[in-house]
Amino acid sequence: MAAPLIGSVDSASAGASRRPLPTFEQADRNQDGFVSRFESRAVRGLSESFERSDSDGSGKIDKVEYARALAILDVSR
Repeated sequence: MAAPLIGSVDSASAGASRRPLPTFEQADRNQDGFVSRFESRAVRGLSESFERSDSDGSGKIDKVEYARALAILDVSR
């Protein structure tokens, strides 16, 4: 009888939480040079901190704002 795969599942879920965050180019799905509120939903934690990440209040996140947001999100992981 094979051993249960419980340890494997735990390892897999732990690895998923440390999955690299998407690059700006990956997050900017429509390639317009900004990450919209809709696009931010694909980046874990970004949609919840969208207003704070959008430092100029434009309603979208540019490449510099995205880099700052990722640094904050990566530290909080």
